[in-house]
Amino acid sequence: CGEEHHTDKYFDPDASSTFRALTCGECHDAKCLGKRCIFSQVYTEGSSWHAYESVDRVFLSGRELSAVMDPINAAFTSDFLFGCQTKETGLFVTQLADGIMGMSAHPSTLPRAMYDKGKLEHNMFSMCFKRELHVSKQGVVAGFITIGGIDSRVDLTPMVYARNVAKSGWFTVFVKGVYVRANGGQSVRPDHRNQKLQRVTVDLFEFNSGKGVIVDS
Repeated sequence: CGEEHHTDKYFDPDASSTFRALTCGECHDAKCLGKRCIFSQVYTEGSSWHAYESVDRVFLSGRELSAVMDPINAAFTSDFLFGCQTKETGLFVTQLADGIMGMSAHPSTLPRAMYDKGKLEHNMFSMCFKRELHVSKQGVVAGFITIGGIDSRVDLTPMVYARNVAKSGWFTVFVKGVYVRANGGQSVRPDHRNQKLQRVTVDLFEFNSGKGVIVDS
């Protein structure tokens, strides 16, 4: 599964006293195969993974072992359902991250699970991405995630909102227009005043058809 590329060694279920693999009578979004709840995902560019449903005690923090003893982390620790991967292909093998965690309106996502267990006051999360030009097995600062709300201290421009048009599943928006900015840039804020926007001609009905346009995190 690409341990030589990832930031951490393989997860060892036997090393966790709170880890538990779900039995066939407990499967959520999986099929019972070999006494385990098996599920998988294949992506358009060809990457895929296979996993079995499991539960363990989870909290968000740094990688230091001392984080386990932090009383704040302990207060936000909760049982979390996740997939313990047994096979990866494509980019999942060579990527820096150990796995993948999708953020959607599904009840099994981490913010919703923490909210349902009374760990969060609001069922919210926000993500800020940063572009890094290098990778390191020690990890890179690629942004941050705020669980339970937003942190406006890092905003460089006013927040712009879009309505979620899906009642469940992926966060889905209706796209009204597509623009390309000359010479690109690192942020929604233009690099200089003379950068021009070019509207792209698209069929909005076709563009928003099918499953719609999702906000993929």
